Amino acid sequence: MEDKLKIALPNSHADENCITLFMIDLDKFKPINDTYGHDAGDRVLVEVARRLTGCLRQSDIVGRLGGDEFLVATIGSFSLERVNLVAEKLLRDLGEKISIQGDVTVTIGASIGISISIMHGTDFEELVLKADRAMYKVKSSGRNGYLVFSE
Repeated sequence: MEDKLKIALPNSHADENCITLFMIDLDKFKPINDTYGHDAGDRVLVEVARRLTGCLRQSDIVGRLGGDEFLVATIGSFSLERVNLVAEKLLRDLGEKISIQGDVTVTIGASIGISISIMHGTDFEELVLKADRAMYKVKSSGRNGYLVFSE
């Protein structure tokens, strides 16, 4: 994922494309591991990955950073309305119940930080850092939401 983005980012403005990063940290994931065990946590992570890839375009990029953090990158013409629509769809899809054991279901949420190449630069590490900062702002403001990075 990182390699693909490092290649795409420098050319994104020349191609009239914008790359938007969505840093996703799952809310209420640790209690699932603690209560139901790591196998249940693994089922949740697999389902999250399935939902992320299922609600995005085939040209978009999804990767797991580790633990309960994921990174989604959309590539295309810039529209703040589209950024908001994607973030809301991610929140909605991730907030649906997940079956972990027979009829046992859990519900998680997500804190999403967003950085946009056309606004925040084309350096991969800088975009990740800015999306991460926005995501932590969401977490400190009550979780289960999204925020576009701003100074």
